[in-house]
Amino acid sequence: MDDLILYYCIFLILFMVISPSSLAKNAFRNEIFQFNIPRQSADVTLIAFAEQANLTLIVPFDEVRVITSNQVVGRYSIEEALSILLLGTGLEAAFNDSIRITFVSNQDTGNTMKIRKNFLSAMLGVIFGTSQVADVIAQDDTPKRGNTSLNDKTIEEVIIMGSNIRQSDKETAAPVQYIDRASMDLTSSATASDVIINLPANAGSVIHPVGGSNIGSANLNLRNLGPGSTLVLINGRRAGKSPLGDNLGNQFYDLNQLPLSMVRSLDVQTDGASAIYGSEAVAGVVNISTRKGFDGVELSYRREDSSNEANIINFAYGSNSERSSFALYATSYNAGKNYRSDFDFINERSGGTLLSTSGSPDEYQTLDPLTGARGSGKIIDPHCAEAGGIVSGGHCRYNFYDNTSPIPAAERLSFFAEFDYDLGELFTFDGVKVFGEVGYTDNKATRAFGAQVNGNGSYNGKFLIPGSHPFNFFVEGTDGLEYVDPTTAAGAQYWQANPDAAANLTTSGSLRPIGQAISGRNSEGVDIINTSDRYMFGFDAYRGDWNVSAWYQNYEHENSSLSSGRSIASALQAGLMEGTFNPFGIAYADPSFLSPKDGVSTAEHDIQRYMNEIAYTEVVGLTSSQETIDLVVSNSELFELSAGYVGFAFGFQKREETFSSTPDQLTNAGLGSIASGGFPLVDGKTSVDSVFAEFAVPVTDRIDMQLALRHEDHGDTVGTTTDPKIAVLWQMTDEMLLRTSFGSSFQAPSAIQTGGIAGSAAVDFQVANGRVTCNDPNSTTADYIPRTAAKVTGGLSPQSADNFNLGIVWQPAEKSSLSLDYWRYDYSGLIVNVQSAQSVLDADCDDGILNDPNITRGSDGVPLFIATALQNADSATTDGFDAKLSYGFSGDLGEFEFGLTLSHVLSFDAILSGVKYDVAGKRNAKTNSFGSMPETSGNVSANWTRNNHKLGATIRYKDSYLQDDSSRSNKLFGKNIDSFTTLDVQYRFDSSELFGLGSWLLVGANNLTDEEPPEYGAREFFDDQVHPLRGRVLYAEVGLKF
Repeated sequence: MDDLILYYCIFLILFMVISPSSLAKNAFRNEIFQFNIPRQSADVTLIAFAEQANLTLIVPFDEVRVITSNQVVGRYSIEEALSILLLGTGLEAAFNDSIRITFVSNQDTGNTMKIRKNFLSAMLGVIFGTSQVADVIAQDDTPKRGNTSLNDKTIEEVIIMGSNIRQSDKETAAPVQYIDRASMDLTSSATASDVIINLPANAGSVIHPVGGSNIGSANLNLRNLGPGSTLVLINGRRAGKSPLGDNLGNQFYDLNQLPLSMVRSLDVQTDGASAIYGSEAVAGVVNISTRKGFDGVELSYRREDSSNEANIINFAYGSNSERSSFALYATSYNAGKNYRSDFDFINERSGGTLLSTSGSPDEYQTLDPLTGARGSGKIIDPHCAEAGGIVSGGHCRYNFYDNTSPIPAAERLSFFAEFDYDLGELFTFDGVKVFGEVGYTDNKATRAFGAQVNGNGSYNGKFLIPGSHPFNFFVEGTDGLEYVDPTTAAGAQYWQANPDAAANLTTSGSLRPIGQAISGRNSEGVDIINTSDRYMFGFDAYRGDWNVSAWYQNYEHENSSLSSGRSIASALQAGLMEGTFNPFGIAYADPSFLSPKDGVSTAEHDIQRYMNEIAYTEVVGLTSSQETIDLVVSNSELFELSAGYVGFAFGFQKREETFSSTPDQLTNAGLGSIASGGFPLVDGKTSVDSVFAEFAVPVTDRIDMQLALRHEDHGDTVGTTTDPKIAVLWQMTDEMLLRTSFGSSFQAPSAIQTGGIAGSAAVDFQVANGRVTCNDPNSTTADYIPRTAAKVTGGLSPQSADNFNLGIVWQPAEKSSLSLDYWRYDYSGLIVNVQSAQSVLDADCDDGILNDPNITRGSDGVPLFIATALQNADSATTDGFDAKLSYGFSGDLGEFEFGLTLSHVLSFDAILSGVKYDVAGKRNAKTNSFGSMPETSGNVSANWTRNNHKLGATIRYKDSYLQDDSSRSNKLFGKNIDSFTTLDVQYRFDSSELFGLGSWLLVGANNLTDEEPPEYGAREFFDDQVHPLRGRVLYAEVGLKF
């Protein structure tokens, strides 16, 4: 706590030094902004006006939709712009004080519409996101209409972040970071994941996964509590849940499913909110607010040039009428892939080679087809190097360096549509509005792959290469196997005379067919295809002060992994027996060589025949679905206290989720590359009923309290959970507020966890003489990626957390602010693998005998499948603080804005399987529950605007952290992975005045100085949870709006 106070005092002193006393709170009236607002209905105009002037407006849409406002294009003060917009409309704007604008109709003086600029909303928007927070109006578009007189017309009420109560004039005590569209432009975000990766509170989130079914996806991991601990909403409603999960089976919503053109803002609540939103809202909530009310057409094209190239097209269309609105958004994203060899720093750190124990070609030994016995002597294929192999330690090694592409190729196409229609009075309601959303996404990511080993031969996993094979030129001599070279005259004569003299052979390691000809840059690769659709329909109805909102949401997501490079065991053996498949290096060394054994067979690989008769594409499918039925009843004026009205909301949610995995039929039947241990068939289902209630209580005219309680029933297996939350907001002075919250949150077991986690994991082990060993002093380290499955041991209970937040916010001037929040989570009942795949493998060597029934091994001892156990076992406690500093001013040279956001972890202590770990500031490779966690992350930004020009720069920082990954002989083990600092710059030109319609040009660079990710110490040579891989990204964007 002493450090916390010290940090706060430092920021406070800095701010007091740089904050100018000349910025009065009423300066916003004369501040100059760039406006580009066409002639349109006044409700849409006020949205655009609020966005472009950095204001928060609570808008009575139905009252102003019938009015058409004027066009305003150019640089004006707020007062000047309003006078142009409202000229001749019958509306007049009067500035009552520094924070209130009243609109009066001179056509009907009895009607007064009050549109309030909420000082706290503007202040919190500056503190937690940007100075533009008009997007709060977009979270729900339904007005609350009470029994009011003409002289006291009720203003629009909206659902604010962190509450289910519709309110017009209240702020939530929840800490929320508002990242609006202007901020996304300034941070040069091309995708939603670009926004997320730069959040200081995001830790352990894998943005660019190198392997597995999560390739091409993106998730948010607040506080390193797991991607499943952050709930994602779209316009305040659940977005869905993908079949993708982390290594513990925690499912998440894939942010790459969304078209960026639909996003008005990303609102990130960074405290527990299960009492409000339900399960998964443990670490926080992300609400994706759409551009509801958008009118016109917007089209943009963006080109990125980096280690790969990317092309992004965004489209938006919107139309509004007196009673309805409709919008359609679409994004097309296409990017090329990168191989390891495309990156100089990976080449330097790896030496350009990654060697496998199974070569292609390999070394050979004799095999007795009757007994399966193998000879002790071995001989290397004489054409090892010519076939792309590497001779090392008396072995022919296979180089799989480019069998993985750290950045996969991507093809994404996503759509999102939304509508609403005002039905007017209906049944007993004073008004009813229906609304809906429909989304569809088709994403494909393609990574490199290679020829996979086949350990499913008929001879204890080995394959017989008969002596009759036309290219088997090995004979048994007095000193073991010898190679009689057929390319020499003497050799050719020998084989012509003795075509049956060759020995029966097998490979030393598992047979790897073809090799480099179908690997890496020559492979068809692995396609990861994600298709999803989501639809949501509902209604809002009101009667008096009561509002009823109900909706049905359905989300379905299918993930398919198509992996080439597999081989059918029986077909592979048949090809060897018939001589139509050539496993030897001469196929590369001399492909046109004619075998002297039969005089007709050529050495060249018949790739097409191999693909048709032997190879197969392994197809693994994952599917998930989520259905919800929600009902929320609310009243913002339930009854009156001396300090104001008490707000109230209660409701019900029915939620069902499913997950299933469909393994490849050939693989699971034991007909492919392994005899057993394929992906298991997994089916999981969860059904949840929940009820909740919430009160908003004005304790005094400066203190507001929020009380919430939620009860969820997850069925007999999981049980029930009840979680409260209390939050207090104290407006201490006009410039300073204090907020605090305490509550419990929970995360129910995911459908993946209840069904069992199927996946894969990289492991390493010791090898001697071509076999896995435990204690041979001459052994070397090898690695493999076996299949894994974690099954539930006993029942699973919800993971739970007690969370606390205390924050102070100070805004002495319109564009100057400081906030500091202390947060703490006490997490219990974590669902974990009791042991990682690596630890299960290591434990099997404790007695020196490889006999663990949870491990399925090949004939050479290589682990093909590892089973682990899943249970509630662990706990974690973490605390830290978030800080944000904003400072801005205007002058003759233009407008200047400076900002700093910082997240610092004070402690993170976890107890995993009875062992205590200090998670903060470590890679956390051994915990199997948490990702990489630098203690400090932050951004410093500076932006300048003058007329149509805007220039911005951002410095991004990630702290150093301890490398505790000892696998693969990590040379940095026990040392620090370096800190990482990058510089982003951007220039934007608004060309609207030149062309008479909305248009812009954007150029910039992310990581301008082309910083390389810090050294990791072993494969994959960088940390994909912390450091972006692409290096310098140059980009240009052009856009039109009309």
